[in-house]
Amino acid sequence: MLRRAALALLLAAGASRADVVINLGNANLVGGDMVVQTPQLSGTLLAVVVSFDFEPDLAAQANGSWASDAAFAIESPITNPVQWGGYDVLLGGESTIFVDDWAFYGESDPGPYTDIRTDIPVGLFGTGTWAVAFGNAWSESTPVQYNSITITLVGLQTIPAPSGAAAMLTGLVTLARRRRR
Repeated sequence: MLRRAALALLLAAGASRADVVINLGNANLVGGDMVVQTPQLSGTLLAVVVSFDFEPDLAAQANGSWASDAAFAIESPITNPVQWGGYDVLLGGESTIFVDDWAFYGESDPGPYTDIRTDIPVGLFGTGTWAVAFGNAWSESTPVQYNSITITLVGLQTIPAPSGAAAMLTGLVTLARRRRR
């Protein structure tokens, strides 16, 4: 009985793992500005889906801001940052490895944009703190509104919080005590 209960708890913990979706919300970004999150993740990055709604005002459109000026950069606990998109800014600094332009390179129309990237460089894996950045990577850009910024990291999972592991251990101990009585 205890073994079945322990197996059920472990299977439930494993079933809760999924790709990580990071919602960066809305941001009004001038050239070089970015929004960053540093989640605790584990796994090997297999693909990235980047989605956002590009809503430049008239000044940004007149200044030449494009949807493809947006950039996404990610850094695992063991690598230098890598970046997709942008124009002349590397979001992670000089050590950033530029991978490629967006599938929508050269697009400037307002509206939603999505790109699925499977051209992941070797070595984007690990357990610990990852850095995820989305920004306006054209240095001369006036402020541009990006809405509904969502990043999906395929192949990564969030690291369970210590309290979650402790709750599972407590459940197993409780089951063991009940079994003995």
